[in-house]
Amino acid sequence: MIVKLKDQKVKLDQPSVQDVLKLIRSQLDADTFYSCLIADGRYIYEDYAAYITQHLPEIGELEVVTQPLAQMLYNNLVSARDYLERALAELPPLSEHFYSGPAAADWQAFADFLQGLEWIGKLARTISAYPNDQERAGHFLHTFSLLSDRLGELAETVAVQDAVAIADCLQYELLPQIAQLKDAIGTLMIREGTRRDPA
Repeated sequence: MIVKLKDQKVKLDQPSVQDVLKLIRSQLDADTFYSCLIADGRYIYEDYAAYITQHLPEIGELEVVTQPLAQMLYNNLVSARDYLERALAELPPLSEHFYSGPAAADWQAFADFLQGLEWIGKLARTISAYPNDQERAGHFLHTFSLLSDRLGELAETVAVQDAVAIADCLQYELLPQIAQLKDAIGTLMIREGTRRDPA
């Protein structure tokens, strides 16, 4: 098997799964983020350890695609901004549906919205742990913290399935804060660098 890592090629003769995983992990550090694998020309975005464990005997060439942590954060900020843009368009009609009596699809859309915010929360935690750009990240982190507080208050309303209170929260509390968070992300993204996606 040929394993491509950054600027080097390593030939492994009948490697074990542990040999390959150890080689990959040796290339990852605090500033290098795993992006995906390219196994015999096919992009693999699932967990690399699981994929290698399952497919090791059939892999002839394996390329490990990494990117600097700063680039990964930037790409995720692009995704978060795009997500919030869609949420800004989808929340007003969702709120109206909750006022008039939500259907199962509306509850699912609401759950999906909360799941998206949970993912942005993970991004916020990663950014808060990243030492660079803390000054510029401060506004984003503060704005997300305010939104998190509102989501905590919303949890009680969701527990009793008070559709009107959920609609009020979506319309009058979350919608303005989502707009502020999107703007804060836009400000944070103003830096050198471009979005780089694997082709």
